[in-house]
Amino acid sequence: MLFLSLLYLWCLLSTTGTAAQPQADVPCSRCLWLETTRKIDCASKKLRRLPPASCFPDSAISFVFAFNQIRNVDSRYFLYFSNLSAINGANNEVREPFLLPGKLKIINLSSNKIRSTLGFFQNSTTYSSLRTITLSDNKLNFLPQRAFAGLPSLLFLALNFNKIEFMEPSALINLPRLQKISLEGNAINNISKSSFSNLENLSVLILTSNKISHLQSRFLDLPSLASLYLANNMIRTVSPTAFQSLPYLRQLTLSSNFIQSIENNTFAFQKGPPSFFLYRIA
Repeated sequence: MLFLSLLYLWCLLSTTGTAAQPQADVPCSRCLWLETTRKIDCASKKLRRLPPASCFPDSAISFVFAFNQIRNVDSRYFLYFSNLSAINGANNEVREPFLLPGKLKIINLSSNKIRSTLGFFQNSTTYSSLRTITLSDNKLNFLPQRAFAGLPSLLFLALNFNKIEFMEPSALINLPRLQKISLEGNAINNISKSSFSNLENLSVLILTSNKISHLQSRFLDLPSLASLYLANNMIRTVSPTAFQSLPYLRQLTLSSNFIQSIENNTFAFQKGPPSFFLYRIA
């Protein structure tokens, strides 16, 4: 009986001790510190976790950890680098949001497994320097209200090749400097002007290869839009007033749709020389 009791106690202690052992830190040497460019290079190192932030000088301005198998990043990891202006974490397995340093200008998280923008970019006060967001080829299936609201310096937003089916009203609003959005290769079936509000400087909107079936009257209200790409959708009908809130539209692609005809006065709204306006149906 005493032997069995001692054996049980030994097993219990062994199991507890094993479970309590923390994961060893990734060695600092797995990444490179490039002094001249102030860049931390952790790309293509077969990493599952990042080395401790303290491995590197906090004066870094660029951090690359692309092409690894990283799933989780500590939520405050990048706050250690107060001068960081660019993060490239493409081609990993990142799922959850993490905080970004206040001076960040560029972030590339393409080809990860992000399912929602919530928690990433909603704090416009903190992220006032952010200019480029690339979330291509993730698992996004919808855009919530104010998904990127109020980022005052954002110029380019790439959401192409996700699984977005639905954009809530006010999904993309109050981005005063935004110039280009790519939503190519999603599953969006309806476009409403309420999803694109107060984008006074948006000049390029790419909606190629979605499932849009109808362009209703004044479906977009974008005063500076110059290029609109709608090829390879499922568009069958185009309202004669569909483009009347796009006075400076100069390039429109409608190829590879199911449109039979477009009324002659559809583009009567256009300002400027007609020779600069190009559109393709087939």
